[in-house]
Amino acid sequence: MSNILVVDDVKRDREMLAGPFRSAHDVRCVGALDEACRLLDKWWPDVALIDAMFPKVPNDVPSFQAGFLLDLIEKKSISYARRPQVILLSGQNEAAKKFEEVRSWLHDGRIADVIAKATADMGVNFFEALLQLRVENLLERRKWRSVQSSAESDAEWFRQFGIVTCSPKMLALRRDLEAAARSNASILFIGERGTGKTSLARVLHTLTRQEKRFLELNSANIAPALFESELFGIEGTKDHPQFPKKEGLLEEVADGTFLLDDIHNLAGDHQRKLNQVLQGRKFIKVNGKSEILFRARFVSATNENLETLVSQGAFRAELYDRINGFHITVPRLSERADDIGPLAENFLEAYIGEQRDAGNRCPSMRLHAKCFAILSAYEWPGNVRQLENTVKRLAAFAAGADTNEVEIDVDLLLKVEPSLEKVVPSGNEYDPILKEAGISPSWADLTETQAEQAIRSLLSDYARDRFEAMLGALKPRKRTEPGSPGRNSQDPATIHCLKALLYFLLRPEHAVPVQELVDLLQVSAWETGKKILNILAGKPHPKLEAAPPFAPFLELPEARARQVARLLPDVLRVPPLSVLQSKA
Repeated sequence: MSNILVVDDVKRDREMLAGPFRSAHDVRCVGALDEACRLLDKWWPDVALIDAMFPKVPNDVPSFQAGFLLDLIEKKSISYARRPQVILLSGQNEAAKKFEEVRSWLHDGRIADVIAKATADMGVNFFEALLQLRVENLLERRKWRSVQSSAESDAEWFRQFGIVTCSPKMLALRRDLEAAARSNASILFIGERGTGKTSLARVLHTLTRQEKRFLELNSANIAPALFESELFGIEGTKDHPQFPKKEGLLEEVADGTFLLDDIHNLAGDHQRKLNQVLQGRKFIKVNGKSEILFRARFVSATNENLETLVSQGAFRAELYDRINGFHITVPRLSERADDIGPLAENFLEAYIGEQRDAGNRCPSMRLHAKCFAILSAYEWPGNVRQLENTVKRLAAFAAGADTNEVEIDVDLLLKVEPSLEKVVPSGNEYDPILKEAGISPSWADLTETQAEQAIRSLLSDYARDRFEAMLGALKPRKRTEPGSPGRNSQDPATIHCLKALLYFLLRPEHAVPVQELVDLLQVSAWETGKKILNILAGKPHPKLEAAPPFAPFLELPEARARQVARLLPDVLRVPPLSVLQSKA
């Protein structure tokens, strides 16, 4: 539910404006400026519908008071930390009389839109539907900006700890980590090997005990006979000179953070003794007599299902209860596929930095786009650690090139990590579409010239003229003859726009509706539009799952994108001949 403010001096008009929203939103109506002032002191709208003409106080002659109310909203927005989306409603050419003022409000974002109020010609039903559509669009954009802003904030929060992520599943762990940090309970991290459990334990330590020590012990890396001496230490005595005095990890960590990794590997007797330590928060050294307080935060990690081990009798139930005061499940890398590309780039940059810091020559390196596609399609059973090792081996091979810049190709990637072979696509899913239409090159190899020629062959004369104009909008440079070397470039924005248009022409029944694409290209908040398109391009979407991804449209400058959007409907208005024939 959202808050919607209606400001209009005519009661009938207030009811008309509020009617479409009352069932789903909190709607407040006022008829004068002083009423709006009193309301805004205790209640704040998400959207405000403001009539251009309304009185300052009741019974006054209505005048162009919108500016006063906008100033008031601007001033109070500081306290509320957000501005409402304002739609200015004009009934008798008031906005036209104040054209320059209204245009300045639109330009600086003080108002989102200007809509003419319902007239006899327009009809109330049409006006209400138009207004409802516009308000819902503004609310959706506000919600999207809020979600995106929150995600960006969470991603930056993780980055300060050296963790690269934009995945919703990982970003959601911020709340878990912050909640765990506020608790003194023991923390259990659960996740497959290589998912980053130790890194998250360090985040937890930094949040609560940054100035203290962080110590880690992997129970799988220590001999059972030495476990107690490592954990509790040794009290040296004259009777046992072969056992010199030794400080154990639990004493050494003091009031810092102690991480016991792979806790499922503990032997039964060691589980019992660890449970006693956590129960009484104290321990005794080997050969010792006096008790030592255990003041550290205890954190454990496992890649096993401890509940299953408890049911099988392989793990003590009471110890599980003590270490599971607060548990955090870390997602597999395959569950956060959005992170694979950024992580690979980060590991590559880290390798280059390490080599140069050590005084070694190392060229600049980047991964070819096809490498990212393969990396993202792989399951990564070893998760982030396996990806890091793969990228570093890849960088070590590529660093031997006698050039200043290296683009790592698919051949080298498969040589370094042969297991990736199984996710290399055998062909392009769009190739059959081209073959059916009699277009010979594969989708990946389609050049600008070939795409242009194929599109021209499918258009009517009128649409072909509009297409030529659209080409000029895509690439505003001197045109050369079709087929000349200058037209065989692979400019990402242009070639992908052409491919998308070709797809629309060949498979109109499966493609996203043209008007939807036009609307996306023409969104007034261009940055928001880019993010929307990125989401559509990267994730399954019922209207886009059968169509090519649209992200490269984002590489168009805003002005050119608007030109493309303006010309697009006329280009695609007439179904291509091949489609008509197939339906005959």
